[in-house]
Amino acid sequence: PLIDDVSVDKKSVKRIILCSGKVYYNLLAERETRGITNIALIRLERLYPLPAPEIAAALSHYPDDIDLVFTQEEPANQGAWPFIGLQLPMIMKRSIRVVSRPEASSPAVGSHKLHDDEQASLVNESLS
Repeated sequence: PLIDDVSVDKKSVKRIILCSGKVYYNLLAERETRGITNIALIRLERLYPLPAPEIAAALSHYPDDIDLVFTQEEPANQGAWPFIGLQLPMIMKRSIRVVSRPEASSPAVGSHKLHDDEQASLVNESLS
């Protein structure tokens, strides 16, 4: 249901990024390029039913006061975030914030350049 990050020292992590799908690889590549060692990437492989026990088990290895972020490529009103944003705080009793494209009526922006700019922006925001 999820793949935890085994490449970081869990005690030194300041932020956990939960994500699913292709954006994981964008985040991983940029994290390696920047040499970031204090951000963990946890990839959700199953979104429904939400793997709450597995998420709780993974998070238990990190500091309690950690910044928890869900990053997705889709606009904020689409994709997995509406479900994750409602379910995870109730189940885990902790807050989570989203990094995504702005809300939109369409999942595509209609311009490859704008898509690439937005993708770079959300990866940057997730890792900054």
